[in-house]
Order: sequence, then C-alpha cells, then structure tokens
Amino acid sequence: MSREKDKVKSFPNGKVRAYEQAYRQLARQLGSLGYILKGSVQLRSLECGHAACRCHRGPRFRHGPYYWWTSKLDGKTVTWVLSKEEGRLYLGWARNRQRLDKIVEEMYRVSAKIAQARTGKLPPSLRRK
Repeated sequence: MSREKDKVKSFPNGKVRAYEQAYRQLARQLGSLGYILKGSVQLRSLECGHAACRCHRGPRFRHGPYYWWTSKLDGKTVTWVLSKEEGRLYLGWARNRQRLDKIVEEMYRVSAKIAQARTGKLPPSLRRK
C-alpha cells in the first residue's frame, strides 16, 4: 500500500466511528422497509355530474373517498383510480418509498461527513464553486 492510502485509512477517530455507526444503522433500516412503489397515492372525494345530487352541498357530502395513484411514465404524468384494496396496499408502499428516499439522502450526508473526516475535504460533488 502506498503512504497516501495509509494516511487516509488510518484516520478513524471517534467522530468517524460515530458516523460509520450511524451509516450502518441507516443501512439496517433499508432492510426493513418492505415493498416500494413509485408515484403517490391520494384519497379524493368528488362531485358527480348530476346537479340535483347531494354531493354538491359541500365537501362532506361528496362521493368517495377514492384512491388515485399518480406517477411519471415515459415522461408523462399518468393517473389511475384504484380499488379500495389496491389503494390501501399501494399507499403503504408509496410511504415506504418516501422513507427510502429520506434514508438514502441521510446516507449521502453521513458519507460526505466520513469522507471529509478521513480526507480533510468535502467530496467533489459537495464543494462550492
């Protein structure tokens, strides 16, 4: 091994160990997420086209709620109305994907701190121009 590599690898101080422990905990959280789904699932209540229907009296009288899934496919926004069973299932999966995104962002942040502690500078992608 070169002396340069030895310098970088031999820097595990208490701060780096704490970051590494935080990173390992985040990685464990990934394993417990469950299924994931791109897009979002929303509950919507709607008014129908019949003027005499009570749904036009106000929000509490509207039809539904209905589950709607929305996502980008091939650069276009696509929306599907889901059954109640599908909606409940996909809503949980969409929430798992949101948790995944947050965990991964935190992993990036912790990784950058580890890189900075080991090398003395931020990774190139985080340096200010």
